[in-house]
Amino acid sequence: ACGDGLLQHRFQLVGGLFAWRRGHTAASTWRRYYAGVAVLISVIIEHTIPEAELKYKWKIPCFYVGKRPICYLNASHKNHFVDVAFWHSSYITKYTEHLVDENRKVVKSLRYKTLEDVNDTVLIAVLNQVNSNKEEGFYKN
Repeated sequence: ACGDGLLQHRFQLVGGLFAWRRGHTAASTWRRYYAGVAVLISVIIEHTIPEAELKYKWKIPCFYVGKRPICYLNASHKNHFVDVAFWHSSYITKYTEHLVDENRKVVKSLRYKTLEDVNDTVLIAVLNQVNSNKEEGFYKN
């Protein structure tokens, strides 16, 4: 059973991730679908890192432990996916074949198009690696 606080965070996540897209011409069906993917990802994040706090930066949901960023979620309605992006990607050593960088210098992400694409084993392993290195800088020396 989920506590009221966890449910509130899930709905805030969905609202924060998709509220600014309401004027967008993409079909509302896609928005609802991505909301489901985002909620599943947020549940995995909150279960894996219970001390993670959901905050909104740049109008997108970001998860922090204290003042340290862990990841953020971003949806692309044009290309039909949800990204779980990590600033501390240089410390990720497992499952690197699943990471997408798209010419980004620091941030890498796990990309999901469907609920079935969300591999909790991979996501949990990456979250644990990032969380264990959250005190380090974004660049590995």
